[in-house]
Amino acid sequence: AMTTYATVATLCALFGYAEIAEVADDDNLEQHVDPTLFRLAVDGGDISDADPDVIRATEAAITRAEQALQSAQATVDQKLACQYDLTLITTDLAECNDLPRHTANIARFRLHKHGAPEGVKVLHDQTMTWLADVARNRAKLRGIDAGSGTSAPAGGMVSGQGVSAFDWDAHSGCLGGYGGGYQ
Repeated sequence: AMTTYATVATLCALFGYAEIAEVADDDNLEQHVDPTLFRLAVDGGDISDADPDVIRATEAAITRAEQALQSAQATVDQKLACQYDLTLITTDLAECNDLPRHTANIARFRLHKHGAPEGVKVLHDQTMTWLADVARNRAKLRGIDAGSGTSAPAGGMVSGQGVSAFDWDAHSGCLGGYGGGYQ
């Protein structure tokens, strides 16, 4: 399995439980998320004694945050795959290249349903610019060689390298600019 760069706990550690609880709250539910309960649930605590509607709202918020993170990681991976074999990205490599923070920046921006505050947008845009540079090989990941991704010249693969399960052809956008965010 691919390395997961960021979890809901990562998001909360970077930006605070209160903010993530608020932006991940599902507007369609009558009941809103209780930040204290949200924190307990994210940290793996037992919330089963709470009111069922509150539990439902809390679980819905965690699910929305997880979905935003999965979507954000797909965006990060799409750009990294232009130059790098994603199967080589370990947890340590992800950490030393700030991939958890970059993934969290994108997820946080996407969770702001009614338009993100300027500071949130700035971090998102900085991350997207960096990813576009990595995709074009203008910025490099530390601790891993470029040239194993989709933009590698023909014959640039290491001999004996296994075939990746990653669908390279589905992930174009290597040379395109910053696409303006979430499609």
